[in-house]
Parts: sequence; structure tokens; C-alpha cells
Amino acid sequence: MIRSIQQETKVAISSMEEGLKGTERGAQEAAQLETSLNSILGQVNLVSEQISQIATAAEEQTSTTREISHNVLTLSELAHQNSQGINESTLAADNVSRQAEELQRLVGQFKL
Repeated sequence: MIRSIQQETKVAISSMEEGLKGTERGAQEAAQLETSLNSILGQVNLVSEQISQIATAAEEQTSTTREISHNVLTLSELAHQNSQGINESTLAADNVSRQAEELQRLVGQFKL
């Protein structure tokens, strides 16, 4: 009977030792998992930060594009106004030229 108890005690101790080893392996795996999850979280935070920087850059580019578009439109309007001014100047020069010719004709009619 004592041998039986000793045998059962050895089996129980062996089982407890295996359970302890399993628990230790589980704890090590949990620690490794924590390290892996922390690494993943760090990478997610890095990607999130990069996405934020990209979004900010895109907003700045959009603003710059709007400004450039506005400036091009302003230049186009100024070019149109300049073209109208040139046309008006050409008409005025033609008118002055005709008036000068008419004046020469009228002066030519006077006899001294």
C-alpha cells in the first residue's frame, strides 16, 4: 500500500511538473505574443502617422493647385484685357491716321 501511494505520488508529482512546464511554456509564449503585438502596434502607429502626413501633404497640394489655378485665370483675364487694349489702340491709331490724311487734304486746299 505504501508503494502504491508512493507510486501515485510520483505520478502526481510528474504530472504537476509537466503542468508546470506547460504553464512556463505558455507564459513564455504569452510574453513572445505580447512582444509581437507591441511590435505590430508600433508599426500600425507608424503607418497611421505616415497616412496623416500624406493627408496633410495632399491638402497642401490641393491648396497650392487652387492658388495656381486662380493665378492662371487672373493671367488669362489680364491677357484678354491687354488684347482688348491693343485692339482699341489699333483702332485709335487708324482713326488718327485718317484724321491726319484728312487734315493734309484740307491744308492742301488752302493757297498761299
